[in-house]
Amino acid sequence: MNQPNGRTLSNEQAINILGGAFKPLCCVAQTQNVGTLMVFEVTDGTKRILKQGIPAALAHKDSNLRTQIMGARRAIEERGWKLVPWEMPSANSL
Repeated sequence: MNQPNGRTLSNEQAINILGGAFKPLCCVAQTQNVGTLMVFEVTDGTKRILKQGIPAALAHKDSNLRTQIMGARRAIEERGWKLVPWEMPSANSL
């Protein structure tokens, strides 16, 4: 299992990580408020399941981003959705 190691992520890396964290559902992430907020929306292709925002300063630290993702995954699964297992990508795969 890959353990977060305190890496600093770029906006692009954080967006890519969010995009793959909720499979088989779709996730679209983007920065808002002049790059100070990272917003992501998880859908089943037709309807929104979850929409959350993370301050960009938190999203740029992989351990914080992982914590936010795991909480969102838990909330989605509590609504009855089955997500595929997910781990934070290693530095080599970013």
